[in-house]
Amino acid sequence: MKINTMFKYRFMWVLGVVGLLGTIGYTVYSGEWMYWLVSYVYFRVLWFFTNNIALHRYFAHRGYKTGHKRHKFLAWITVLAGVGSPFTWTIHHRHHHRYSDKFENGKTKDLHSPHDNKWRSILGTWAIMELSLWLDEKQVKRFPKDLMRDPTVMFIHNHYYKMWFAIFIASLIFGGWQFCLFFVMQPIGWNLFHGALVNYFNHTPIYGSYRNYDIDDTTYNNKFIHIFLLGEGLHNNHHAQPYNISQAHKLGEFDPAAWIIERFFKVENSVEKT
Repeated sequence: MKINTMFKYRFMWVLGVVGLLGTIGYTVYSGEWMYWLVSYVYFRVLWFFTNNIALHRYFAHRGYKTGHKRHKFLAWITVLAGVGSPFTWTIHHRHHHRYSDKFENGKTKDLHSPHDNKWRSILGTWAIMELSLWLDEKQVKRFPKDLMRDPTVMFIHNHYYKMWFAIFIASLIFGGWQFCLFFVMQPIGWNLFHGALVNYFNHTPIYGSYRNYDIDDTTYNNKFIHIFLLGEGLHNNHHAQPYNISQAHKLGEFDPAAWIIERFFKVENSVEKT
């Protein structure tokens, strides 16, 4: 990871923050709520497929196997999320599960633990810290060999920021600044916000938190985040069974992403544990 790559990470983070705050400010000032509503619905649909189904349960955890064409669809659609290639996303997420809430000498190797740095977890700035945080302090050393053998994933990873530069410029030229702000930049910001919800509030007990499994971390399910994130708030369930495509384990819990996966993406049970 080179210094110019860290600049690109930071540039994408800034794009997301400006997009999120800019759309809220513009909407309040102009009163054009329909534009904001349509863009948010677009983001939720995009996030549902890119984060829940593709990045999280497919690439990071290999919870299910799918067909060749659907594999390529899941890989390419993640580009629109703006949160890094499947390769990069998998690196930090698998690292998170390996060291979740586990302390050594008063610190945890988890990149975004709220118990290590509350504001870094809430603001998502762990992704844009100096490389020394990743390699030296957090000791991120293991890379997903299964994805390194995937030509589609590695092509996306190697050209990720070129693609985003093209998306950003094309959206400005052909869609205008409003389209770019609401439909290109804002989704990155919402992704940061949704990630912060899980990283902080599903590792910290708050109103609505509960645990189904007594495991060696401080993960919690939260019934309010669970509803808002359509099942992704069942974090204690997920950490107890990370390879289970369904995060709903008890009566009253639901998981729409698992339903979609079972009916439209899954072709057989995954036997590869990574």
